[in-house]
Amino acid sequence: MDVKNAHRLINFCYDWNYKIMKLGAKPIYSFGNCTYTKEDVPESWFCVLADIMRVAEDYGRYYIAGNILHNSLFGSKGSFWLIHEEIERKVGFDVNYNRSVVEDQISCIKFNNAGYEIYYMPACCEEISPFNLDDLYKQRYRW
Repeated sequence: MDVKNAHRLINFCYDWNYKIMKLGAKPIYSFGNCTYTKEDVPESWFCVLADIMRVAEDYGRYYIAGNILHNSLFGSKGSFWLIHEEIERKVGFDVNYNRSVVEDQISCIKFNNAGYEIYYMPACCEEISPFNLDDLYKQRYRW
């Protein structure tokens, strides 16, 4: 994460902490965007194109869910979440499924059912794209 996005993240947390502590707002959970492969270029451009689709999905689906609906109706991804400690304490992340690979989706459903809203965080983190088609296949198979 670069300095600009770190500042966005800190400001987002500060603003919501103020809303919760001073204005009585209910705690929230939020997620931001992930971008891929800023420095290391994968062997296959197909891998880069596959991750471009994920970034487009972040900016579309998750932006609408967080800024307009405040509900994870469209699901969620498990990376780059911010969750208020009250939500973690009261709802938690225990999904009661052995070896679940969709714990992020199940957690969002639990948060929504408990009455918590989701908000879009205006910051980005960086992840690395799979470097070849075999790695891409293994990654998507896990998902």
